[in-house]
Amino acid sequence: MKTLVVLAALLGALTAAAGPRDDPDGVNSNVLATPNGKLKLAGGYNDRHDIFVDGKRVFATPRDSVELLHHYRVGKSDVVFFSGACGGNACGPDPLYFLVLRHGTKPRVVADADFYSADGSTQPGRQVRNVIVIELGYEKGLEKWAEFDGERLRIRRASSAVRGSATMIAAG
Repeated sequence: MKTLVVLAALLGALTAAAGPRDDPDGVNSNVLATPNGKLKLAGGYNDRHDIFVDGKRVFATPRDSVELLHHYRVGKSDVVFFSGACGGNACGPDPLYFLVLRHGTKPRVVADADFYSADGSTQPGRQVRNVIVIELGYEKGLEKWAEFDGERLRIRRASSAVRGSATMIAAG
């Protein structure tokens, strides 16, 4: 019995120690504190149906749950990348969103009917200066990605050869 108690204590300590490294942005929890507001998931299926910022509902998904994917800083804004997850295999692609939080303004959800992953995967993406780039897979033979600068969402498509050349020119 004593060994079991020691193992349980050790497991708890390891879990607590691993948390921040495994989830540096805190997006895998139901609460995310940012400089521009405290975001909380609550209600509905799995208690993750609605998004609240500082106690006020700012988003309610018609899907089964909300999944926080990544937190970014763009200028003075906090931008949270999230999806409306269906939770089943008979659903279409999960819609993707950005939630923009900026001190002194109302939280803003940015959506587009074309903002979804063509291959079903949702990766956190990368940030290049003040632009968030989210890879959205391939659709109709073209590479698909989203660019968001904190104000405007652009969904782009190009052949891999054209996009690769543009990336090399921009970087070089």
